[in-house]
Amino acid sequence: METELIRQFQEPGCEVLLGAERIVFELPSEIEALHFIRKFASLLPIWTKKLGGQVALVVYPECTRPYRFPIAMAYEKEEFMSTPIIATPGLQIAQMKLSKPILEVFEHFLEYPERKLGLVRLHDERQIAVSEASSALIKNATAKEAVQRKRHEYWYLPDLEEFTTVSRQRLEANNVDSILEFSWRGVDKTGQHWRKFTNRYRLVTDAYSIAYHVSENVGVEQIAQPYPVTN
Repeated sequence: METELIRQFQEPGCEVLLGAERIVFELPSEIEALHFIRKFASLLPIWTKKLGGQVALVVYPECTRPYRFPIAMAYEKEEFMSTPIIATPGLQIAQMKLSKPILEVFEHFLEYPERKLGLVRLHDERQIAVSEASSALIKNATAKEAVQRKRHEYWYLPDLEEFTTVSRQRLEANNVDSILEFSWRGVDKTGQHWRKFTNRYRLVTDAYSIAYHVSENVGVEQIAQPYPVTN
């Protein structure tokens, strides 16, 4: 059902806006908004809760009173369900505007909840989203904190410089077969715990011409602190 919800917003005129506490679902018309609510009303607060929000809003052009679905409704729903909808782990996502290419990325995240996946926006090198499985890679921080960090804050800078050069040369945007495997050294926010990460990367450009790296971690190991430390 969650995959069906994501596919809904790959349709023309449909958008999802992620804020700090709310998720706004924009539909092209009032009729389509009502149809959307009838179909997904029970899922909206649960999905919003998984994404770290507090309320889901459904709107349409010239809408004066958005339809509200607070996450409290998710708890009420779970109390009466014999099998609560928790089989698909959630995502931690920073504030952003979604379009079809990124929705397809999140559909992939939800389809493979066991994979350690992440999304980084290139123009500011900020981590935008991590899958729940990626929490195992985060040391001395929460997933919510992880989607506030930028690469230069936790990558060993010589590795970041090399990766930037190589990825620009080898990755083709929106080509699922264009993949770069790269190992880099990184440190937790305390600056004490260093590890070597091996990730597979591909490049995605959204409908607003914003470029992202989609990554999957395939290996991690504890290492000694690199010398000299430049970050």
